[in-house]
Amino acid sequence: MIVDAAVMLPPVSSLTSYIKQGADLVTFSGGKGLRGPQSTGILCGRADLIKAAQLNMSPNHGIGRPAKVCKEEIAGLIAALDLFVKTDHEAEWASWRTSSEVIASSIRDIAGLKVKIEDNDPNRQGPAVAIYFNDNWNRADAETIMQRLAARKPSIRVGSGNYAGEIFITPVTLKDGEEYIVARALREILLS
Repeated sequence: MIVDAAVMLPPVSSLTSYIKQGADLVTFSGGKGLRGPQSTGILCGRADLIKAAQLNMSPNHGIGRPAKVCKEEIAGLIAALDLFVKTDHEAEWASWRTSSEVIASSIRDIAGLKVKIEDNDPNRQGPAVAIYFNDNWNRADAETIMQRLAARKPSIRVGSGNYAGEIFITPVTLKDGEEYIVARALREILLS
């Protein structure tokens, strides 16, 4: 069995839990929650299957040739993995939740919206603000709102979510205090 666990980091325990549960191979993105180079990944599992996968890497020029990564990306992945296993993910998660709450609380009173903080969703890297538009919403649609946020200075990029017409905002890459910038801009655009 092969498990695609690309978005399942954090927690650190995911690095071993799928193998312990019987998976033969597990793949993780080197980007996403690991925050290494986006073009990298980790393959864990049975030694014989890892060796078989290695047949697609240098010096062989088979199907894996176009997907090879350079030594700098490998070094970046190793550095990211080292930092990842040393990070206090519970504290980090709590910080993301606090930032999400700042953003969500700034718009909860706006009629026509359903605003939730989605936590522990397998499609999210951490707590995220999900904005759903009710049938009585009569202002700009999700795509227009996203474009207006992106056009601002500084530009604010948000996701389109897992469902049509949804906006989601993840604080994973925000620096301290930037959640207030996002909250103000979002409120202003939603009310315009």
